[in-house]
Amino acid sequence: MAYSFPLQRILDLKEREKEFLVRSLADSLQKKETAEKEYIETRHIQQRAEEHLSRIPEQGIQVKELLEQYRFIQQVAGKVKRAEEILSTLEKEVEREMEKVKGKEMEVKTYRRLRENGYREWLNEEEKKEQKALDEISIHSFLKKRENATQTG
Repeated sequence: MAYSFPLQRILDLKEREKEFLVRSLADSLQKKETAEKEYIETRHIQQRAEEHLSRIPEQGIQVKELLEQYRFIQQVAGKVKRAEEILSTLEKEVEREMEKVKGKEMEVKTYRRLRENGYREWLNEEEKKEQKALDEISIHSFLKKRENATQTG
C-alpha cells in the first residue's frame, strides 16, 4: 500500500501559486531592468545637453537658440523625473513580489514538511504492522512445532 498525503491537492495548488508568483516576479524584474536602461539613457542625454549648454557662452549663440536649448533641457529633465518615478514604482513592485514569493515558499515548505512527517508516521505504522505480522507468524510457527513435538514425543 502506498502513502497518500491527504493535503496533496493543497500542496499542488500552493506550488502552482508559487510558480505564478515567480513568473510575475521575473516579469517585474524585466520591466525594472528596462526602466533602468531608459533612465540611464535619458540621464545621459540630459548630461550631454547640459554640457552643451555650458559651452554656449564660448561659442556665441543667439537668444532664440539658447531658449530652444533651455526648453530641450527642461523636457529631458521632465523625462528623467518621470523615469525616476517609474523606476521607483517598479522597485516597490519588485519588493512586494519578492515578499509574496517568500511567503508562498514558506507555505509550500510547511506543506512539504507535513507531507514528510505524515510519510514517516505512515512508514512507522507500516513497519509496526509488518513486525506484528512477523511476530504472529513466528508464534504460530513455534506453537505448531511445539504441538508436533508433543504429538511425536
